[in-house]
Amino acid sequence: MSLVHELDQVQVLRNRIADLEALLHDKEQELNQERQNSDRKIRTLTENLPIVLYTIDTEGTVTLSEGKGLAKLGSTPGQSVGQNIFEMYKDHSESQKWIRKALAGESVQSTMSLGSIHMQTWHSPIYDEAGTISGVLGLAIDVTEQKQSEIQLQESHNLLQLVLDTIPVRVFWKDLNSTYLGCNRLFAQDANFATSQKMVGMTDYLLYPDNADAFRADDVKIITSGKSQLNFEEPQLTPDGKQMWLRTSKIPLRNIAGEIVGVLGTYDDITERKQSEIELRESKNRLEMALDGAHLGSWDWDLNTNRTLFDARYEKMLGFEAGELAGESPTHQSEIHPDDMPQMLAQVTAYVEGKSNDYSAEFRTKTKSGEWKWISAKGQFVERDANSKPVRLAGVNQDITARKHADEERETLLANEREARREAQEALRMKDLFLATMSHELRTPLNAMIGFQHLMLFSQQLDADNSHMAERSIANSQRLLNLINNILDISRIATGGLKIVPVTMSPRQLAQGIGTDLSFQAKEKGLNLNVEVADNVPDSITHDEERIGQIMLNLVGNALKFTEKLGTITMRLRCTNERLVIEVQDTGIGIPASQKHVIFDDFVQLDNSSTRKHQGAGLGLAIVKRLALLMQGSITVESEIGMGSTFVVTLPINLNPESYQ
Repeated sequence: MSLVHELDQVQVLRNRIADLEALLHDKEQELNQERQNSDRKIRTLTENLPIVLYTIDTEGTVTLSEGKGLAKLGSTPGQSVGQNIFEMYKDHSESQKWIRKALAGESVQSTMSLGSIHMQTWHSPIYDEAGTISGVLGLAIDVTEQKQSEIQLQESHNLLQLVLDTIPVRVFWKDLNSTYLGCNRLFAQDANFATSQKMVGMTDYLLYPDNADAFRADDVKIITSGKSQLNFEEPQLTPDGKQMWLRTSKIPLRNIAGEIVGVLGTYDDITERKQSEIELRESKNRLEMALDGAHLGSWDWDLNTNRTLFDARYEKMLGFEAGELAGESPTHQSEIHPDDMPQMLAQVTAYVEGKSNDYSAEFRTKTKSGEWKWISAKGQFVERDANSKPVRLAGVNQDITARKHADEERETLLANEREARREAQEALRMKDLFLATMSHELRTPLNAMIGFQHLMLFSQQLDADNSHMAERSIANSQRLLNLINNILDISRIATGGLKIVPVTMSPRQLAQGIGTDLSFQAKEKGLNLNVEVADNVPDSITHDEERIGQIMLNLVGNALKFTEKLGTITMRLRCTNERLVIEVQDTGIGIPASQKHVIFDDFVQLDNSSTRKHQGAGLGLAIVKRLALLMQGSITVESEIGMGSTFVVTLPINLNPESYQ
């Protein structure tokens, strides 16, 4: 290659270099211009907007601090350059946390409060050409006014929610799809939610599935028509299955532009009122049925106007058509029987003047056909004026004509019964007198006969056969005397003539004497008679010796009668718990269970046939029971057929003589 050619190429290269230098210069000028424009724009932003722009190196040293927002923080542009950000905000741990996250490579956004100033901040990591983090770029905007507006808005919202939660009605609002946007506390509680916030996003299909279709239909009607529905009543099942009644109002919910965006509703819980209405209606129905069932007619008397309203029942009771007695006085004097008028007016006056607790009267009144009916009227005051003066009296009337007729009839029957009772008592008195007289007349010759028979028996002038006949005669005479004594005692007990006479006596000697007296009858019948007296029986007590002896005689005599040959009868005497116990046990025929409740009645024999084997009047056990009761005691029996019987009489050990005077 020639030298000239090489020189030409060098020149061309120089020209290219010059062109590149010129291009680089122009580019540098352009970049400088753009940098200046960018700096100017940034400066304009930082000088005119309430922002703070800053950069921090990896050690936390501030390398840039610009912006109008610095003035709010009490600083000027560049004042913080060279200071350590972690020292500057050592009391703001949150701010330090965001900066450290940015130094770790994370872009973060936060809000920080510096006294009364609120700043919205962004922190982003800065990378060098090698991709290594060399610092953090921070931007903070003063949002104090926005924050204050948010606080005021929240306070307004809280105040509104407080008002909604305080008013005694339920409030709710929904969007166009009937999804709940909000409500007050009472509404949330009805839906079993603790707070109203939990209702947001719910639908009626989730809360009230049984009523949801009806609720949705109401919402659609209001949204499409733009018309409100006010104060309509509807039932609702709560989430726990209970029914409540609501008085509801719904209106279209509109935005600022007047467009319908949902439904606003309120309702009152009128369950108690509705239940009261139902109970009142049921009570009225029950009252109507009760009045119908009792054949009662009601009335309401205005004391100021002296006019009365009668119901159709009372009018029908007197044969009138409904409304014919309208406005009549409750006394309608022209229709009241003149003999009953004074008493009825006296009852009304006494009640009005407070002399009786209520108004109650019975009187005769004339029916439409002219007949007289007996009426029972009862009433009370139902209204008073401001001075507590009665102004209304209400009550019921009842037709008691049939009862009055029955009372006439009843008085006649009672009079007849009284006369019959008097005659029966007189006959009973004559019977008792006859029995007492006859008993006395029979006892006198019997005692003489028994005495004469004893003289014959003990004279030792009779042979064996005649002595046996005398003994049988004495036994039969004694049996007849006992029967007469029993009849006399029954009569005296019935008329109250038999008296208990407590004396000092020996129960031991009495029991042994009874055993001796009855030993002949036992021997004659081939029976064993035993008397057992316990050691705890006192030698002396205060009691009616004659009546205790009578009890022992009747019980042992009864046992002798119903015990077959070779049988055993045992009379025991003992004391238990301050009581004297007389027990008579036999091995006789026994008593059927079905007859135990009648054996102590007068004149009762288990065998009442004319050919019965065991003779007697059936008075012995009846007298024992009555004597035991007279002496504050009792008698019981235990028995089985074919196994014998045991009679037990318990008496007080001692009687107080003063109680029997």
